[in-house]
Amino acid sequence: MAPMRISSFTAAVVLAAFLAVPARAASLEQANRFYFSGQPEQALQAYRAVLNSNPSVEAALNAAVVAQELGRHKEAIAILEQARKGRLGGPGLLVQLAWARMNEGDVEAARKLFDQAAAGEQPDPFASLGRAMALIDLGKNSAAADQLRTLTAEQPKMSAAHYLLGVALEKLGNNDLAVTSYESAIKTDSHFVEVRPRLAALLEKMKLYDDAWRQYTRTSYVFETQAALSGMERLSSRLTKKPSEILPPHRIENFTPIPAVSEIGTMGVIRVGIGTDAGGAPTAKKTISFRTSLPFTVFDMKTSTEIARGVGHEVWTIQINSDGSAEIADSRGQPRATFRDRILLRLADRNTGTTIINTLSYSPGTSWGGMSDREFRGDFEIVADKKTKRLIVINIVTVEEYLYGVLAAEMPVAWPLEALKAQAVMARNVGVLRARSLHLHKKYDYDLCDDQHCQVYAGVGVESEKVRTAVDATRGRLLMFNGEICHTVFSSNCGGMTQRGSQAGWGDVAYWSSVSDARPDVRLPSSPWEWRRWMQQQPDLYCAASQYVSNGEYRWVRIIPADMIAEKLAGKRRVGRVRQILVLKRATSGRVQRVRIIGTKNEVILTREFEIRKYLGLNSLRSDMFVVDTVVRDGKTQAFIFYGAGWGHGVGFCQSGASGRAEDGASYEEILSGYFPGTNLH
Repeated sequence: MAPMRISSFTAAVVLAAFLAVPARAASLEQANRFYFSGQPEQALQAYRAVLNSNPSVEAALNAAVVAQELGRHKEAIAILEQARKGRLGGPGLLVQLAWARMNEGDVEAARKLFDQAAAGEQPDPFASLGRAMALIDLGKNSAAADQLRTLTAEQPKMSAAHYLLGVALEKLGNNDLAVTSYESAIKTDSHFVEVRPRLAALLEKMKLYDDAWRQYTRTSYVFETQAALSGMERLSSRLTKKPSEILPPHRIENFTPIPAVSEIGTMGVIRVGIGTDAGGAPTAKKTISFRTSLPFTVFDMKTSTEIARGVGHEVWTIQINSDGSAEIADSRGQPRATFRDRILLRLADRNTGTTIINTLSYSPGTSWGGMSDREFRGDFEIVADKKTKRLIVINIVTVEEYLYGVLAAEMPVAWPLEALKAQAVMARNVGVLRARSLHLHKKYDYDLCDDQHCQVYAGVGVESEKVRTAVDATRGRLLMFNGEICHTVFSSNCGGMTQRGSQAGWGDVAYWSSVSDARPDVRLPSSPWEWRRWMQQQPDLYCAASQYVSNGEYRWVRIIPADMIAEKLAGKRRVGRVRQILVLKRATSGRVQRVRIIGTKNEVILTREFEIRKYLGLNSLRSDMFVVDTVVRDGKTQAFIFYGAGWGHGVGFCQSGASGRAEDGASYEEILSGYFPGTNLH
């Protein structure tokens, strides 16, 4: 169906037929209520009714934003043009009208509007970004490059500007400079993985095959696109180095001296699955190798007998056989024992010794994933899973030892101490509750996994004196609600407001409430237009970019080709070439709760928070707090531009906000009670 054209704003009587109340009673507040209750059509009609009765720029902008979110760009253009004719204009209206023109594919008209907006006293960086995109589309790459050099100088953290500068330079044949710009885009926002395939293709064209292979491979770590897999295969015979030399795993050469942990006040032990995938399941390990800092003993847990002994600093291996048994070999490759169920690896002194597991995968499916040696405290249980013919590695540590390996993996150790203390309590709650009550990984016989599905556990590699100070200062303390251990959840950056658990599609837990992360003098958005601008600006929030918080976690922009979204979405449903992404519902926290993706062959509606983030990019979107524009060329959708805020699901504790509150002098107790109202520490 063709988008509806609106040519007049005078038919108030007709518009009133679409409203639940007469047009004369319509208000911006009522229109906002329609919008945030998942009724965008009613909201649009209500905003239009306000325009008829009491014309304002605010009503026009809100009506246009809702029309755009519904994919009706011509209607948005008509609304904004009419407001402009009624002299309701201003820089904000011009920029929004320019983007509406871009969404419709009228690039030359958009470029002229961006030019007019740029003539204002306060240039909008997103107007500059849009103008540069228009210039590239019009083939004026030299002018676009000049615009983008200025923009990247003024906004060095805007990853999309670095990416577009790379595009313009590549089109001009300045390949070396284009490579530098693409690399800057990735450095500025590591989640902007969609840059890597383009960078890889350019490097391949430049016959820099090792570098190109690296970029294709890094793309495949996140999502195995056909382009990445084909590129890796195509270049495999042209590499000048071994793959392990081009992308070497992180090696640990020396063991880390560690202080013993006092048993006073500990809360038992935790069983942690090591080397797990995004869902918390063990990855397929046929062979593992390990080293210990001290002599060790291996016990067969099925027979309760000692089956092997070894000295420290030697590399031993365990390999599963086709019949489901597993064989242990020493540093010379000599078989030392065989087992069929599970073994326990114990050091001569578990309080001061460590074990290094060699070349483990970590964070699969993320832009920072890879391979690395990892060092741990405690005992190890190795399970030979005869059904799946894989080895399952389980680290057994006390709660406090576990927290030493979690804290700096989840929150940078350079952050304020009170924020680290708050995170330590959070991590303790997660560990204890999952071990005692939730049993999410009972199937694999461990309490928690070592990745984001539970919380990231990196072992000795992230320990430090400051980490141990934060953990020890909160030793034994748990956050409670009505006498029960709180189910504490957290995300990296809430973007300015946390959301209720029910808004994320979870349970309606009393202390999972919506909390503002704005400082007292900052007003939160209350309309579609305000949310759009909020995500493109830098309001004064506790979670704002700072010496501790990167801009890419707080405010981000991703330009994602439509074909990449289609390829990612094919795992759920094949929709053909993606034409539109429509926002059907947004929560009062600013987060998108319902999205319709329309393709040439089919469409799909996404309503779950993690699916919305997962399917709208090669790498998951940082959050579902976003707005989206469409890039159209020659009548076909080429890409989507996502402007977003925050990182994570946004429920509960905001890590970046905790840092900002600690900087302002809040104690860890105050930080926790701020994000979890009604709770208390025990």
